[in-house]
Amino acid sequence: MIYVTGDLHGEEKVAHEYSKVAKAGDLVIVAGDFGVPWYADKTAKYADIDERVLSYFREAEFTVAFIDGNHENFDLLATYPIEEKWGGNVQNVEGSYHLMRGELYTMDDGSTIFTFGGGTSVDKAHRTEGVSWWPQEICSYEEIQHAYETLDACNWTVDYVITHTAPRQFKRLYAGTDFRKDKTGCKTADFLTSICDDLTYKQWYFGHYHYDVADCELKARLLFDKIVPLGK
Repeated sequence: MIYVTGDLHGEEKVAHEYSKVAKAGDLVIVAGDFGVPWYADKTAKYADIDERVLSYFREAEFTVAFIDGNHENFDLLATYPIEEKWGGNVQNVEGSYHLMRGELYTMDDGSTIFTFGGGTSVDKAHRTEGVSWWPQEICSYEEIQHAYETLDACNWTVDYVITHTAPRQFKRLYAGTDFRKDKTGCKTADFLTSICDDLTYKQWYFGHYHYDVADCELKARLLFDKIVPLGK
C-alpha cells in the first residue's frame, strides 16, 4: 500500500504517527517540507533530531519517500547520492528517498507518479540564508525543462501528481488558510499553474498550506496531518 501525507517539518512526534497507519512493505510519501536533515552543525542544540528521525524511518518496516518543500536544508540534501529507483532518479537520504523534481516514477503496483517539489517561503524575511532558508527552494530553469521532457515522454498522462505548493487552479482548497492573504510570488506555483490544465491525472496531492481538504471536482487533495491511501 502507498500512502501520502503532508509536511513533516522534521518533527519526531509526527514521524511516529506513520507507524499507526503504514505496515510492513508499505510506502509513505511526504508531500514536501520533510525537514531532515536540517542541521549542518551536528553540535547544535537540536541536531540529534535529524538522526533520531532518519534512524526511525531507516529501521521501520515501511519505506518513507518525500518530495522537497520550501523548508529543507538544500545544501545538505545536495550531498546525498543520486540513484535510480521506481524508474526515476532519487536521492537516498540514509534510507529515505527524495523524489526529485520533474521525475516520473512507476511504482510496484504499476501506477505512475509525477513529482515536482519546492515552493516559496512566505516567512523568508525572518530567516537567514544558508541557515534557515535556501534559494534552491524555487525551481530552476533546468528543472522546469526536465519536467517538460518527462511529461512529453509520457504524453502528459500520469496516474498521480505530488507537489508541495499548488497550481492556482486549486486556490479554493487553501482559500481558508493563513496563506490566503499572501502576495508573495512563486515561480514554482507559476510553473504548476501552466501545466495543470494540459496534464491528465487521476489525483493531485500537495502540502505546504497546513490544512487537510479534498476536492473531487478538481481531483485534488491538500494534505497536512492526514495520511491517506494513494488514489483516495
